[in-house]
Amino acid sequence: MSKAIAVVTLAAALTGAAAVAGAQEVVAAAASFVADGPTATDDVAVPSAPARTPHGILRPALYASFAGLQAYDAYTTIVGIDRGAAERNPLARSLAAHPAALFVAKAMLTATSIGATEYLWRRHRRRAAIAVLFVSNGIAAAVAAHNAMVLRRMP
Repeated sequence: MSKAIAVVTLAAALTGAAAVAGAQEVVAAAASFVADGPTATDDVAVPSAPARTPHGILRPALYASFAGLQAYDAYTTIVGIDRGAAERNPLARSLAAHPAALFVAKAMLTATSIGATEYLWRRHRRRAAIAVLFVSNGIAAAVAAHNAMVLRRMP
């Protein structure tokens, strides 16, 4: 269980670190250009600051949390099955015996939820898009918490 949490945490940290590093490079290049001014030999355009996205950080953060919760659900389901637990979800019951199939199904579910959100967002149904993400994350968090509780109770 701690491996899955560690992997999700590491992925989030690396993604955040890459974004910060990219932003720092842009700021450094812009600061250098402003301080030195343009010269006659400048033939490369100065990178502009990253464009602000209309959705800020909320939507990508909810995407990442949903993906992490789905991965955690798949991991805890596999561990629980190995320890003798039974899958209560009738749709996932047949997949639970095949870890690769379970992870593929979770990836497809994640992609479908993100796709539905993007569809709503592009159609200017932004509140509905965010609501889909909050509901999806809430359900996934409840399932993950239940799986963790079941694993804690098992020998």
